[in-house]
Amino acid sequence: MRRTGFHGRSQAARLGLDVHPEPLSGATMILLTAFKPFGIVRKAMNKNASMEVLEKIRTISPENFHFAILDVSDQGISQLESAMSEASPSGVLCMGELLSLPGHQVKVEPFAIKSRPRLLPRFSFKKAESEASAFAAAVAPGNDSTIGLYYCNAAYLSALNWARKGGAPVGFVHIPVLGDRDEHANQVRKILWRMQNY
Repeated sequence: MRRTGFHGRSQAARLGLDVHPEPLSGATMILLTAFKPFGIVRKAMNKNASMEVLEKIRTISPENFHFAILDVSDQGISQLESAMSEASPSGVLCMGELLSLPGHQVKVEPFAIKSRPRLLPRFSFKKAESEASAFAAAVAPGNDSTIGLYYCNAAYLSALNWARKGGAPVGFVHIPVLGDRDEHANQVRKILWRMQNY
C-alpha cells in the first residue's frame, strides 16, 4: 500500500482539511475523522462530540494517526475522499455525534445505507440497500443501526467504497453528546487498536 504524508499545499489542504503528517518511521497509519459543529445550538457552542474525542486522541497520540475534521456538507465528503486518496491509510475510522445515544458508551455502526444525505425520519433499514462493514461485524457483532441518512452515513459509505479497492478495515463510531469525553476517547482508542491489529 502506498504511503505518503500530507506535505505542501495538497488538495486536502486546499479543501481545509485538518490533517497531521505521517511520522518519520513511515508506518502506514489509520485515518481518524470527526465532524465540525453543525446545527444552530452546536455551532453556537462550537462543539461536536466526535471533534472533542479526536482532539483528545490527537493530544495523546499525535504521531500515530492521520487526523481530519470534516465539514458537515458535501464538501466534507470531498475532504474525506481526498484524505483517503492522499494518505493511503491502513484503515479508516470515521466518527460523528448522536444525541440519542446513552452517555456511557460509544457505538460502532454495522453498515451504511446507500442513500444521498438527507433529513428524513428513520425507516426500517431491513428494506434498504446497505453496505456492511466486516470490521464492525468483528468488533461489535449484533449491533443494530442508528446511522441515519445524513452526513454520518455519507462519510461511512464513502469510506466503505474506498476500502473495496484494497480491503482496508473501515468503521464508523457514534459518540454520545452527553457523557465523559475521556472515557469516550479511551473506548475509541480500543477500537483503533483493534483496527491496527485487524
